[in-house]
This record gives sequence, C-alpha cells and structure tokens, in this order.
Amino acid sequence: MLSSFPDAMGYYLSLRLTMNERDEIERDVAQAHLEAVRTAVALRVEWVADEYPLIADGMSRLLAETHGGSPPDDRLWRALARRIGDRFLPDWLLRTTR
Repeated sequence: MLSSFPDAMGYYLSLRLTMNERDEIERDVAQAHLEAVRTAVALRVEWVADEYPLIADGMSRLLAETHGGSPPDDRLWRALARRIGDRFLPDWLLRTTR
C-alpha cells in the first residue's frame, strides 16, 4: 500500500491543482498554468541544447507528446503535481518509487 502512495498523491495533487480555495474546478486557470509550464520547459530546452543535446531532445519529445493536453489528464501536468508532492515524501519512500 505504501509503495502506491506516491502515485496516488500525485493523482490527488493533479486534481487539486485545477481547483480554487472553494474546491471549484477552474479549467481555464489550470490550462494557463500548464501553458506557463510548457513555455518554461521550452525555454530550458533552448538553454541546454548546445551542452546537453540528449536532455534537450528528451524535453522536446515530452513537449511534442503532450501538445494539446489539458489538466488534470496531461502527462506534463501529472509530472508537475508529482514533483510538488515528492517534496513531502519521506526519504525512504521516495527512494523506493524511483
């Protein structure tokens, strides 16, 4: 059960990130946040392309594969939620899930 917790937490956070303080879903706001993340990742691709072409290629493929996606189902959105949640996992659980 504990080994599935990080994925469940990531799923929960991906849903919560689409909601406001009143638990109302705000798809437009979430989509704007996702587009901001996509823009930031695209900028990182430019920054690392010369020195780290494999990393840039991987990030570019992620952007291409998730193009047109929307929260909470978008793969990039779920990765963002999981990254946020990972900060709160105990070290022993974090190590077993990677």
